[in-house]
Formats: sequence, structure tokens, C-alpha cells
Amino acid sequence: MNNPQKIKALNNEECKLKIELRTQQVAVDTTRNRLREINREREALKKEPSLSDHAFMRYLERYLDMDFELLKSQLLSNEIKQAINSGAKVIKYGDIKFAVKDKTITTII
Repeated sequence: MNNPQKIKALNNEECKLKIELRTQQVAVDTTRNRLREINREREALKKEPSLSDHAFMRYLERYLDMDFELLKSQLLSNEIKQAINSGAKVIKYGDIKFAVKDKTITTII
């Protein structure tokens, strides 16, 4: 076999191998995706029913007539706002401590 024929044969073999490799990659990707699906399904089956904070708050607001705007205004008094604006990260207010991040009360300690 002369050089041009050898080059052509090698090019053909390379092309066939690339096609085979791509086919195998598609099969691997498909298998990986299915494994991810199986894991998601399994985790969904293990998950216990729950109640979101949003739904809980709406229940308190709509069925127990809690006025959250009034509660917020009480928690976010002028004194608390001044402490937040002065850069406080923790504010002690009576028996309560507020944790503050980015000018937002994030939790009650």
C-alpha cells in the first residue's frame, strides 16, 4: 500500500472510531441522565409531607386573624431601625436579640 492509500485508510479508520466513540458517549450520557432521574425519584419517595413557612404564615393571617403588618411594625420600631442604620449586627431589645444582615432582621435569637 502506498502512502496516499495508507493515509486514506487511516483517515477512514479514524472517522469510524470517532463515530463509535460519539455513539458510546451518547450511551454514557443517557445512562448518567437515567441514574440522576432514579436518584431524584428515590429522594422524592423518601420525602415526608411538609408545610412551607409561607403557607403557615398565610394560615395564621387568614384563619387566626393575625395582623403581620402590626407585628412587623412593633418589631421594627424606630429604636430598632436606628440600631440597624448604625450598623448593628445583633440588637438586644428587652429579652429578645435580633440578628441583622444587610439591614434586615434575619432571625430572633
